Amino acid sequence: MQPRSKALLTSVGLGVMILALALLMAKKIDLMTADLGRHLANGRWLGSDWSVLSTNFYAHDFAMTPFVNHHWLSGLVFHAVHSVVGFPGLSLAYIALTCASFTLMAVLAVRQSSAAIGLGLSLLLLPLVAFRTEVRPEGFSYFFCALFLWILTNARNRRYGRRALLLLPLLMIVWVNLHIYFVFGLVLILAFFAEAWLSPNHHPRRLSQQHQDHSDNRVALFGTILGLSLLAALINPFGWRLALYPLSIFNNYGYLIAENQSVWFLERLGMSFPVFGPLYVATALFWLTMLAVPWRMATRPPLGAMAVAAIFSAMALLGIRNISLFGLIALPVMAEVLTSHRRVVVLGLLLPLAAGATWSFAAVSWQQWPQHFGIGLVDPDHAAAVFFKGHKLKGPVFNNYDIGGYLIYHLYPETSPFVDNRPEAYPPGFFQDVYVPMQEVEARWKQEEDHYQFNAIFFYWHDMTPAAQTFLLARVHDPEWVPVYVDAAAIILLRNTALNQDFILHFAIPRERFFVR
Repeated sequence: MQPRSKALLTSVGLGVMILALALLMAKKIDLMTADLGRHLANGRWLGSDWSVLSTNFYAHDFAMTPFVNHHWLSGLVFHAVHSVVGFPGLSLAYIALTCASFTLMAVLAVRQSSAAIGLGLSLLLLPLVAFRTEVRPEGFSYFFCALFLWILTNARNRRYGRRALLLLPLLMIVWVNLHIYFVFGLVLILAFFAEAWLSPNHHPRRLSQQHQDHSDNRVALFGTILGLSLLAALINPFGWRLALYPLSIFNNYGYLIAENQSVWFLERLGMSFPVFGPLYVATALFWLTMLAVPWRMATRPPLGAMAVAAIFSAMALLGIRNISLFGLIALPVMAEVLTSHRRVVVLGLLLPLAAGATWSFAAVSWQQWPQHFGIGLVDPDHAAAVFFKGHKLKGPVFNNYDIGGYLIYHLYPETSPFVDNRPEAYPPGFFQDVYVPMQEVEARWKQEEDHYQFNAIFFYWHDMTPAAQTFLLARVHDPEWVPVYVDAAAIILLRNTALNQDFILHFAIPRERFFVR
């Protein structure tokens, strides 16, 4: 085949996969459960009150609790995009960001191997990349991880000079303020530095003086970039506190978050996702590829990138929020390793597995598309919030974890949420000693109900935690509380007081409408 025709076919294949990724990513935003509402509020309030950076700004009872807002710049970016193009434009921008990350890694994979291997691996790993569809700050980390790996790999292979590497400390200044996964940028640079340091080319007795000088230059160069990037990570509103925050963020996590749990833990709970099948296939093939590396000096396997990809493979299994990141980083690494003499054997297994895993995932996802496919919001009318604000209902409000960002976006500052989806932002023990017992133990609810003087309950009723279901069943049959609004996602109850009687007479929902299936 002529080189021009081959390049055209490669471009077409890559274009088809990018289009497929965009379609799989096109899922409407459920603001009721997403963190996005809080991020947009961060962007809104940063212009007038900088305490949103360092305190639990929105909380009903813990507004002055110290907090490191480690994604504050993402809030500004999301708010700016939303102000111009609304939620549909924000959806499209996030899809474009993810597609850009995937494109960088797919093109690098083709460069490091061949069109067949690069596109075959892209097909295999596409479902993993498409898994995280919610608009989150981590999307910036996907892009920066891909960009860092692109620059480092090309610099190692001498496609780019030193100037490209000098971009990394500058990019780190931005990344450290966007998302806490900036630490993986430092890990990537460290891995390439270690690879250069441990390379056989770094031993003077084995190589000519010219090659030795080049190896020494690579070690010095990657070491310098690592040092500059570490300094760049300190350029943020919190200095060393944010730079070290990735090491301590989970110290105060008093609440189990599904996205932080392992694949096996969720499967035991019956919470299996369509992507788990492709993940198992991709992980097995990844380790098969790594173990097939011919450890001859001439092959120069990419040890640094391999080490980072191996870390991400474990992280993807141990915390499902890392599945997409593993899919991105593994793509060019596997492609480079597969350029060894064993590639024909592995490639024979690769394409059938890739096609089967991808299409099984797509088939399951297709069944869900009628209700989820699209851009913008699941509920563009913001019905529950409009009801609450339109009728001038008052707090204090008790709400569940899932809906906290929604309330922050719509009701703050007139009404503050009791809790939102940032476990690290609340005092130690709050979730285990206060929030969960309030829902599980009736006597504890009565005690805290009197203490906080709640006037309304605003709940996402699809919260399937045992505590939430126990609480909702008790409240809809509690004479002290009256349901006045319910839709496909939210329920609002008002306290049965004299001040609320006129409203309750008009909007009370018969209790017999609520039952357990």
